[in-house]
Amino acid sequence: ITPDGVDTINLPKAYPMPSGFFVCVDSCPAESSYDAFICEYEIQHEITKTVNVTSLDTFIDVDDATKSLYLFHAASKQCMPK
Repeated sequence: ITPDGVDTINLPKAYPMPSGFFVCVDSCPAESSYDAFICEYEIQHEITKTVNVTSLDTFIDVDDATKSLYLFHAASKQCMPK
């Protein structure tokens, strides 16, 4: 269970992060996008609290103001673009 209370037991895919951590997802992305990100659970929870992102999707589409926060965590290998 993630810090946001999401149960990952039924998510069939493991998405590898650059840090070596795996994030459970419903499906892998079909295309690349630098406007949507996936993060380690704790980091996504922190970002969600900071910018009040509300989405049930694993990959979060973001605006330019929020993108810098995701890119900051991407530099530390805790998030990555879709």
